[in-house]
Amino acid sequence: MDVAPAAVSVAASAQYK
Repeated sequence: MDVAPAAVSVAASAQYK
């Protein structure tokens, strides 16, 4: 499944903010 990469992307987006 491609759920892990998606979660990582969201987490990274939150950190950049």
